[in-house]
Amino acid sequence: MTISSVQNLKEQAKRLRNAIPSVLQQTCTHGQALELIAKQLGSRDWNTLLATTRSRTSEKTFSLGQRVSGEYMRQPYSAKVIGISQLADANRYRVTLQLDHPVDVVTFESFSCFRSRISAVVDRFGISIARTSDGNPHLKILAA
Repeated sequence: MTISSVQNLKEQAKRLRNAIPSVLQQTCTHGQALELIAKQLGSRDWNTLLATTRSRTSEKTFSLGQRVSGEYMRQPYSAKVIGISQLADANRYRVTLQLDHPVDVVTFESFSCFRSRISAVVDRFGISIARTSDGNPHLKILAA
C-alpha cells in the first residue's frame, strides 16, 4: 500500500464518519471509521491493515518482455511477460507469462498436467486474485 492509498483510505474514513450520523443517527469517531474501513478490506483492525500492507513488497510494475519469477500453484517458476493489460479497476492487471520450464499443476501422484503459459489477474503487488481451495494465491510474481 502506498502513502497515497493510505491517505485515500483515511479520506474514505473521514467521509464515512461524516455520513454515519445522518444515516444511523449515531456519532462515529475517526478511529471507529478507520476500523470499519479495515474490516471492509478484510483486516482485523486498522493497525493490522497497515502492518500487513507495509510488510508486503512494494508495488510492482509490469511490462512486455520483462523477466519475472515467483510461484505458480506453489511451485517456483521463471518466465517472460508476453501479455499485459490494466483492468478497469486500476489496481488489477491481466498478465500472461511464458514459463521457461513447464510447471505441473496437479498434485495427484498418478496424474500430471504441465503448463508452460499462464494467464491470471493480479493485484498491484503481483498476487493473483484467484485462490486454491486452501486459500493460497494461484500466482505470485515475487521478483521482477
